[in-house]
Amino acid sequence: GKYDVIIDEKNDLYKGYNHFELLSLQIKMKVCKDKFADKKFKLKDLEHENFITWGEKSNMHQALIQSCESVGFTPNIAVQLNDNECYEKLIKSGVGIGLGRDNPEKDYPDVVYLDVIDFDKQYVVNCYYNPLTYFGNVKNFIDFLKTKKN
Repeated sequence: GKYDVIIDEKNDLYKGYNHFELLSLQIKMKVCKDKFADKKFKLKDLEHENFITWGEKSNMHQALIQSCESVGFTPNIAVQLNDNECYEKLIKSGVGIGLGRDNPEKDYPDVVYLDVIDFDKQYVVNCYYNPLTYFGNVKNFIDFLKTKKN
């Protein structure tokens, strides 16, 4: 109850707040285009590959761990970091597989998305707002966000 507006992934932590979906993107596995031929994979097929991931508390790291464990393996984390440019460069250089929001216009030309038929993750961000403070500048801001979503 301390905040008027909270932008966070979709969850049930904000009881009493109204909310709406602000952004939803498909998460895919990204890899150097020279690393794999154009073919379909099952997640289990990637069990012996190296992965690049964000910090342990990040949503992307949790999505990777949960997805791999759901098919029976723990991913081999080759690199864990918190720098976006370095993350993309490591994927581009073939160090490992990373997760990325499906946003091709922001990708490096040498990075492609793997077709992993049993990996279906969404990155969903919601805007939560306190209905008791939904007036004035807070209302203006929320209304602005509603016009800009996706």
